Amino acid sequence: MGALVLLCPLLIFATVAHFNLVGAPGLWLRHSYFTGPCAIGGVYYCLFRRPRPFATPALMGFLLLLCLLVLYGMWDAGLSDFHMIGGLLPYFDAQWYLTDALRLLHGQRFSTISSRRPLFSALLAAFLYVTNGNLPLVLIALTLLSGAAIGLVVREVQRSAGSAAGMWMLLCLFLFYRRFIGTTLTEQLGLPLGCLAFCLLWRGAMAARSDLAVAGVFVLSVALNARAGAFLVLPAVVLWSARIRSRPRRQALKIILGGTAAAAGGFAVNGLILQLVGIPSAAFSNFAYVLYGLIFGGDWTLAMRQHPELAALPDLDQTRHMLGLALAEIRAHPLALLTGCVRAWSDFFFAASGGWFSFLQYRSPEWATFREANAAGSPGALSLSREAVRLLDASFQTVWIVALNVLAGAGAVVAWLNRRTAPAGLMMAVGVGILLSVPFAPPWDADNMRAYAATMPFVISFPMLGLLSRPGSTRHWGETATEPEAGTCLDVALLGGVVFGLILFASIGMQAGLFRPTHSGVVACAAECEGKRRAVVVRTHPHMAVRLWESSGENERGRPGNPVNLDELRARTVLKSYPDVWHMWRGLTLLEGGTTIALLFDVQHGTTLYAQFQTAEFPRVQQVARVCGDVVRQEWIEWLRVKSLSAC
Repeated sequence: MGALVLLCPLLIFATVAHFNLVGAPGLWLRHSYFTGPCAIGGVYYCLFRRPRPFATPALMGFLLLLCLLVLYGMWDAGLSDFHMIGGLLPYFDAQWYLTDALRLLHGQRFSTISSRRPLFSALLAAFLYVTNGNLPLVLIALTLLSGAAIGLVVREVQRSAGSAAGMWMLLCLFLFYRRFIGTTLTEQLGLPLGCLAFCLLWRGAMAARSDLAVAGVFVLSVALNARAGAFLVLPAVVLWSARIRSRPRRQALKIILGGTAAAAGGFAVNGLILQLVGIPSAAFSNFAYVLYGLIFGGDWTLAMRQHPELAALPDLDQTRHMLGLALAEIRAHPLALLTGCVRAWSDFFFAASGGWFSFLQYRSPEWATFREANAAGSPGALSLSREAVRLLDASFQTVWIVALNVLAGAGAVVAWLNRRTAPAGLMMAVGVGILLSVPFAPPWDADNMRAYAATMPFVISFPMLGLLSRPGSTRHWGETATEPEAGTCLDVALLGGVVFGLILFASIGMQAGLFRPTHSGVVACAAECEGKRRAVVVRTHPHMAVRLWESSGENERGRPGNPVNLDELRARTVLKSYPDVWHMWRGLTLLEGGTTIALLFDVQHGTTLYAQFQTAEFPRVQQVARVCGDVVRQEWIEWLRVKSLSAC
């Protein structure tokens, strides 16, 4: 019966998706700060207003429905920003992670980019292998994975801290995650693993079980290796795990050693994947750029701006040189490190953008304030009577930020007053670890808290504790906890086991010869094209494409690619104050109907490229082919405008 309740929201979604009714609701959920959270909170309240036997599966189904609505809304709108093109094709960092996943499936090792964080690209390769390169199915799987992990956190908090705390975790985690739905970024693995780690550690605190805490340390270590961030949380939590209960010193020491081994285990998993499919010396190599920016008063891009000559060096040589410059400056001016740390802590708490609450500062580029509209030369663009709800949604962002800060302060007081209890001790340990990590994951490089994805459930827990400031809310924390339903731990183990299994499958599969290089005879296919056109031998993937159409005749069913209506795309107002979105939007609007844009894998060089086809000529099946075309640049994107294609 519980499975049927879980499936009901998904059946509702399938129905509305069949009739193309998901676009507007999906974008609304992705960008709303008032009406969307109110609707979500209302459904949650109805589920948990009274004890109901199927409230938990209904919650999971509802959360998965929300995430899928956002995903399909992005596809329908052809949303384009610094992470995707046309709602589907990965861009910038996201493109590199997908490229390396495709490299793995073609028997090639990861590049330097994915070798910095190899776990996600390995998971992505496994999903691509299982789905035969169907990118939309892969994105659905990643969305369901994160949605399920968030649901487990909400259930764990609701059981131990009450419905109000559970609602808070649901809203905040959804507001954080909705930005990454539909992307191929490492947050898609770091966040769900961080959620699983939170479940284990929180259950370990509530039930006074060090074994669960040690397991949570291992999962958190893997999460931080998947999406690098607040690493110093690990030693803080290890030390806390020995203090869950009063124990003899020898036994506490054993727990600390076990926790240390668990934390090291996460790095060992990362190292194993690198040895199998990556470049071992490239692990965390981008830290040198972060440290340089911290020391010299800039961000991670400062190093290359001040030393452009290093661009000619290989990536790893650049890293070693930057690290040497940063360390030399620390030796010459030790206070430079302290100055950088103070700057990071100040920005973390007080910066207008980039602070710990900045995961909320991600609005729709189609919503503007009156000031922005006037600056854009369209003062009549916003009518108070017509746009009142949207303006309320946009302005409510400030209310969220105020609430977060007030509740976080109250939560810190609650944690201190209950510091002798295991849950409060856990939060204080995590808080210290995050604060110590801030200089090495500074706000100016964290991109609205992206770098804290693996520890986001813990960050949100401080405001959640503020909801427990009323008398008696934490009374049971000091008692010997009884183990609630054991199902949560089994669910966590099952979900985590699937993730680890897929990662190992992709990595070991390459070593076992499961993924073989493209046949060497393909090279003969790379004959020169006529004139100055570029010739590339590629593998086409029919489901890594976006099909642009204007008239109904161009939207032929059965054609590969995500369909995007160009007329609707051009009708949107995107202000230049969002340059990453504006340039991507303008680049698409310059194309004509009947065009299919695709991401192709260059089998000779192990890279990907963006291509434009006439929709009627884009292949319907996956194949290796030689394409000839002209290289053109539109806005920020370089395209290969394909003129001919011949199968190899």
